[in-house]
Order: sequence, then structure tokens, then C-alpha cells
Amino acid sequence: MHRRIMMMRSDLDRLCVEGVNYSVQPNNEIWYTTIDNNKVDAAAVLTNYGGDSATRILAHVFENGLWKVKADRPIQRIPENYIRYAPTIVSISLPKLVFHLGAWSMGFARRLKESPNLRTIIFNGQTPTSFNSSYLPMTAGNIDIYVPRGERNTFMSCGILAQNTTNRVLEWGEEEVEISDPTARQVLRERLGRLSLNTIRAVEIMPNGDKRPLGKLFVGSTELKSFEEIKYFTSLKLLDRDFYNCPNLGGVMTIPASVMTIIGASFFNTRLIGIEFLAQSFKWGHGAIWRCKELKWVKMHSVEVPQKKTANDQYRFDFAITNDNWKLYVPDESVEKYRADHNFQNLDDRIRPMSEFKG
Repeated sequence: MHRRIMMMRSDLDRLCVEGVNYSVQPNNEIWYTTIDNNKVDAAAVLTNYGGDSATRILAHVFENGLWKVKADRPIQRIPENYIRYAPTIVSISLPKLVFHLGAWSMGFARRLKESPNLRTIIFNGQTPTSFNSSYLPMTAGNIDIYVPRGERNTFMSCGILAQNTTNRVLEWGEEEVEISDPTARQVLRERLGRLSLNTIRAVEIMPNGDKRPLGKLFVGSTELKSFEEIKYFTSLKLLDRDFYNCPNLGGVMTIPASVMTIIGASFFNTRLIGIEFLAQSFKWGHGAIWRCKELKWVKMHSVEVPQKKTANDQYRFDFAITNDNWKLYVPDESVEKYRADHNFQNLDDRIRPMSEFKG
């Protein structure tokens, strides 16, 4: 199976594949992955017709889960038939200065010995302006071609794609995010459609069962076991019982800095062991975390103590967690503020400086 494209950073100018940041790829290197993690010698052949005959390969090494071809100069020209006969290559990334693609290169046909597994081509910079329109590259079809933000229209209109191609041209930020939990993945796809990073980052309130932005995303789900990917929802404004009565939901969650309101019972009857709130001065409803008996820690990055959505002297922050062993980690300079606040003072020395957190 080929590797899925997965965004690991929040910056649209960064494309990552399984944690590898392709936006920092040097101009003298080509990076690629294979189905078996074995080296493909054809990836280092850059001096054939149409390439730069003076290029020398300094190294061909496996680093951080992918192969890197390192040349003695910036790579600008891709020769004829490049990786045409490289059946194990799954994805390949070209450096920023490449402007020429030789004939029949980068996936010529879907044959047993010609690109049967090639699924992803990443362009780090400009749209290639030099190619033979009679012998186009990338004609194998069914290839996801990623280009930097703002380059898709130029790429689509330059004539480099065959008219009958099934290739898809996507800008960085349109790669599909891999949701690890099958229940979470199914629910989100049903309600949001294709889970591109751009789609996820546009969500301000989670969709309910009717696909309306009313929260209650996973209410009552006994199948949901994890949802660490909530950290990618960087426009999310509030949580409204999205994890209400999810008795098998475990692991940890990092709630994005955009979330400024946590409605009461948003985390109810779960097995979560850790919840991190990135926002400054957010509001919470009483019982925001309720009956989470396995909770070990909560991290709040707000320098000022987060206040209750409706101010009153009832229902301190932990009144319904039903677990007296968890610790609250806050900015080092704010420990005494939290310990003095009515809603948190009962936690006393369970309020700890963030610098002590060990995970």
C-alpha cells in the first residue's frame, strides 16, 4: 500500500508526508519513498538525455523514512525516462528549481515494470516550463500531484498534463488528513466530505448528525477510542458536548488555541488520560470535564485564569470529574493565580508549573 499524505503542521506553506517536512527539501536533493523501503538506483540517474550531464551524485541514502538522492549542484532538469522503470517507487519529491521534465518521465504507464505503484509527485517550487508536448511526462494517470499554494492554475494551464489524464493537481493544504480512529474517520467523512486539511481548518463548530454546526459530534459513541486529530481543527471556536458519553474514548487531546468556549459536559464519561487547552483566557461551563475517572492531567496554557462561562460561586472546575488524583499544569508564572482563584483553589498543590510536566 502506498503512503498517505498527511499534514503535520498548521502552515499552508508546509507539506509533510508521515512527519517529513518537504518544504525544507534542499535544491540539490530528490526525495522518494518505496513500497519496501529499498533503494531504487534509477532515482539517481540524472544525466540521461534531457538532464544535466555534468551532475554528480554525492550520496544516495535512507534518512527519516525516505530515500534521498544528493547531487553536487542544484537539480534543474529531469532527464528522459526518469523513474520510468522504477516499479517500487510510491512517491517522489522534486526540488524547487526544477523547470524541465524529459519525455516519458515521472510515470509513463501503468505496467508491471513501469510505475505500477507511483501515486504521489510533489513539486516544491515553480511549474515546469520546459517539456516535449508530444511526449508528455506523468501520463500513467491516477497520480496526486502536489504544488505550492497558488500554483495550481498555472500548472493546470501550462499544457504539461495529457488531456485524458486522471491525475489530480492539489495545492499544499489540500492533502487528506489521516484520521487514525475508524469511527472518527467515518463520522467526519459522512459530515464533512473529503477530509482535506483546508476542509478541517475551516470548521468553526463541529457538525451534528444532521450536518449542522451545532456540536455534539460524537455524542453517545461507544466505538470511538481516540481523536488526537482534533489539534488540526485550528478554526474551531467552541466545544459543545462533542465528546459526551463516549465511554471508550481514551488517550490524550490537544484542544486548539482557537477554542474559546468549552460548554459543560463536553467531555463526559470518557477514558481520556490527558487534555491540553492551548487557548488564552477561554471560558468553560460547569462540568466541562465530567466523570472522567482515568484522567491524569490537564494542561492550561492561559496565563490568566480561565473563567466560567456564567459567573457564579457554584460548581468549581473539578466538581464533577470524580477523580481526585489528576493534576493541573499551568504556566509557571501563573501557578499562584490559579491557586488563589475560587474555581481552582481547592486543587491546591495539585496545580503544578508547566515546567514539571513529564507526560
